[in-house]
Amino acid sequence: MGYASRWNRYAIQSPRLSESGRNSFNPVNFLHMAILRKYLVILTVVLVVTGCYTNFEPDIESRPVLCMNSLLVPGEPLTVSLTRTWRWSEGEPDYNLDIIVRDAEITYTVNGSQCGTLTFDNKKYRADYIPEPGDHVVLSAHSDKYGDATAEVTVPVAVAIDRVETDVLDITESISVDSDTLWEIKANFKVWFTDPGDQENFYLFGYDFYNPKGMTVPINPDDPWGNRYYCFGLAYCSALDYEQEPIFGEHIGVIETLFGDSYGYSMFSDRTISGKSYPLRISAPRLSYKLFDPTDNPELRTSSINMILYSISKGYYRHLLGLWERNEGMAGSIGGSGLGDAVWDVSNVSTGAGVVAARTAAVYPVQVYPLVISNR
Repeated sequence: MGYASRWNRYAIQSPRLSESGRNSFNPVNFLHMAILRKYLVILTVVLVVTGCYTNFEPDIESRPVLCMNSLLVPGEPLTVSLTRTWRWSEGEPDYNLDIIVRDAEITYTVNGSQCGTLTFDNKKYRADYIPEPGDHVVLSAHSDKYGDATAEVTVPVAVAIDRVETDVLDITESISVDSDTLWEIKANFKVWFTDPGDQENFYLFGYDFYNPKGMTVPINPDDPWGNRYYCFGLAYCSALDYEQEPIFGEHIGVIETLFGDSYGYSMFSDRTISGKSYPLRISAPRLSYKLFDPTDNPELRTSSINMILYSISKGYYRHLLGLWERNEGMAGSIGGSGLGDAVWDVSNVSTGAGVVAARTAAVYPVQVYPLVISNR
């Protein structure tokens, strides 16, 4: 296709799923070596064929179309980004090329009822409507110059996290020159949930942190205008490790796993767990918690790591799979070299450009200070 489109990235990328090590001798190793030889041949051909190349503008008659992106989240007003597709030779959007479509009309229906028209404001179209779980929303855009685009999505119902089991493997404690205490925690978590089983469900795992607001208190309570402490509690980590959880790799083929092209985004479906209770196995190699509180204020000890189970629409799931396939999968690697078909972004918009998706979230906070106290 002569035009390209770039869409909002909703993915929460997880760490690399490591290559499986096999030290024993078995017949499977012969298969691995055969695949390895084949893969090395492909790499050699890629180097030879792509060693010299030239840029050219394909003589393909085509026209730009509407690209519509929206992520519907309960509790947040509906917003839509509407742009047009463009040729790479035109320039770079947000740098020297404006692809925003400002004069279109976007209408929306909710559960079969026509609700109104979105208003353009600050690069996006907006409505007062706030999605609710279970709502079925249809977006229809019309532009005199670029034509029509439609998409529909059902806002999923959140699936609750039943419980989180925590296993602290190691903990170290140190005190800085500023007298704050730092704990480094190595822990494994099992995030339990129960798939409803009454329909096809799609999920995305994520996490964030809650930290209480720090406060300043006088060193001497009898002298409120004297020197002061800044008291705080802070939990953080660089990343969680998803390597122990096989369901995050359900989309990864044997070749990708074997050769390390196995970056697993943390999306998954319920095709192997439909109607079942299941624990997501999450590891925190280095969960840090820093505390400075001479006042022993319990509020400053409420930091938590929040486990988040997103229920996502099918279009969102397929879009994430497409991102992985293009960026990390074998087909994307071969296609990117010109030796195979290109892997295109997956769209649920009628024009083939953009994604209209929805997600809901179930949050389960795990307080960090109790982990420290119970494992010192």
